[in-house]
Amino acid sequence: MGRKRDSDDRHAPRVLIAVPTRDMTAAAISGRLALLLVDLARRPESPAIEIVPGYPVDRVRNLICARFLESDADYLLMIDDDVVPPPTILDMARRHKDVVAGLCYAFVPFLGYYSVAYPPGGEDGARTQRLGIGRDLEFRGLLEVELAGSACMLVHRRVLEALDPPYFKMELDDDCLHIEASEDFTFCRKVRKAGFSIWLDTDQPCGHHKALDMRASLRWAQEYAARQRPADLDP
Repeated sequence: MGRKRDSDDRHAPRVLIAVPTRDMTAAAISGRLALLLVDLARRPESPAIEIVPGYPVDRVRNLICARFLESDADYLLMIDDDVVPPPTILDMARRHKDVVAGLCYAFVPFLGYYSVAYPPGGEDGARTQRLGIGRDLEFRGLLEVELAGSACMLVHRRVLEALDPPYFKMELDDDCLHIEASEDFTFCRKVRKAGFSIWLDTDQPCGHHKALDMRASLRWAQEYAARQRPADLDP
């Protein structure tokens, strides 16, 4: 898993890219992500790359963290199997931050699109505030956040070395019917409690490939556009 650092890259941060997949027996990833990984592997910084099948998601993320700590890499970059970051994604390691997440979007029918990150302001406030989407958010540099999704997340070694496992843990209600907190948000809480910072890199917008209802998506897009129209332009 580890690799020796060449003399010409001794000042470059070493990155281990790990892709968690949702199947216990196979390691299927999207074709676009596969092409990106091939391109990254050919670069001079040549990050180590592992595709790790497993389920549930918190288990495979913890397995990835354990493997990373056995390596000689400085940073762990987790990229979910349905996420396609931009070719510049390794630039996040040059930010020299504790935790940096790429900008990922999620979609809930009739609620719409949202960026999977929440600004500072307390746990309750972070759940209700939004950072924006699309041109309102992208390419604005680094933003410090309270919580961020781990679909594309870079973590420095010092963070994991300071935390006690499990690093990621899905929290369910007493009946195990509803998710109280996702594994990435519980990780962010541990990170902040340990005194580390979490950042969103809006210069790294990621594709997030999901199947969704086109009619529901269209309805929400029309409603969103209507809400953004200035009142004096309404017919």
